[in-house]
Amino acid sequence: MTNSPLAGASARPPAAACPQQTATAIITAAHDLLGHLAAGRRIDTPAIRTAMQSAFGASDATGAWDWKIAYEAVEVAQLLFMRRYGLAIHARTADHGLPGLPRRKPGAARKCRPTSNSRRRWDWHG
Repeated sequence: MTNSPLAGASARPPAAACPQQTATAIITAAHDLLGHLAAGRRIDTPAIRTAMQSAFGASDATGAWDWKIAYEAVEVAQLLFMRRYGLAIHARTADHGLPGLPRRKPGAARKCRPTSNSRRRWDWHG
């Protein structure tokens, strides 16, 4: 038995050795995941795994990528989606508002402060 702090620790993924290749693979996976978002499909674990294996050429079990990197690819896919469709989404919702939410002009947020007669009672002041 060994007392080394590194005993049993896994090695860093090979992807960490070359940041530029990792970034390129993340962007490739993000573009694959963008197709799911554009089609209105969920991005679930199998979709992420497939996109990452395709982009990195290997599975997470081999150490080519890890789930932290996979979630970065999902975030990039969301950014690409908003970049592509954000203005159209905003134009559709700006006219109708979001259902169930009151329409307010910017800066019209209500402030909450305690009333003078009780420390535990809070009243909303507009």
